[in-house]
Amino acid sequence: MNDKRTILAEFQKKASGRLELFSLTTFEDCGAYLSRKTYNVDWSKRYGYLFEQTGFGGGTEVEVGGIYFLSGPVDVKIVERPTTLVSGDDRPPWRSAATKKIRQRNRTRRLQKLPKEFALEGGDLLDWLRRNGIEEDGVWCSACRDYMPGQSLCRHIWWCDVSCWYSTPEDRPCASCINGRCRNDFEMTPGTYAFDDGPLWFWGGQPELTWPARFRAG
Repeated sequence: MNDKRTILAEFQKKASGRLELFSLTTFEDCGAYLSRKTYNVDWSKRYGYLFEQTGFGGGTEVEVGGIYFLSGPVDVKIVERPTTLVSGDDRPPWRSAATKKIRQRNRTRRLQKLPKEFALEGGDLLDWLRRNGIEEDGVWCSACRDYMPGQSLCRHIWWCDVSCWYSTPEDRPCASCINGRCRNDFEMTPGTYAFDDGPLWFWGGQPELTWPARFRAG
C-alpha cells in the first residue's frame, strides 16, 4: 500500500450499465519531486483487465472528459471537459443517435466511490490491478471481438517486423501480412515501401511509420 499516492481513474459506462476502467494516472509524492505515471487499461472478456504504463511526467493539472474517480493525498487539479467518446459506427461530425447515447451515459462527472467490482482489500486501485489484472499491453482482435495480452496473442494476430507493431485483422501493415506470411520471419532490406495507410520509410532496418489519426470508442 502506498499512502503517498493519489489515483485518478477514468471509466467508460457501457450500454449494459457496467463501468469499465480504461485509464489510470498516479501522482506520488517522492519528496524532492512529484512522480506522475499514466496507465492504459483494457477489458478482456477472456483474460480480465490488461494494463501497461504508457506515459510519465507532468504536473498536477489534468483534463478529464468522462466519468472519473479521484482519491489520495496529492492535491490534483481536475479540469472537466465534455466527453468526446463516439460510436464505432459513426463518422464526422459525430452526431449519430448512438454517439449521443454514449455521450449522455458518459457525461463528465466525478464518482464519490469506486464501483463494487473494485473492492479494495488494502492498497489503492493500482495495487488492485496488480493483484487482479495482467500487466501487459492489450491488442484488439476484431475476429475474436476481444483484447489479447501482448504475450498471449490469438491466431489472428502476430508481430510484423516491417512495421515493428502488431498485425491485426483490421490492420495488416505489409504485403506479407496481407498474405498471412509475416510472422517474425520477414527479412527487411533498406528502402521505401508504400502501403494503403501511407509510406513507410526506413534505413538499415530502423522503421519510422506515420499512421492516419483514428479515434473510436464504444
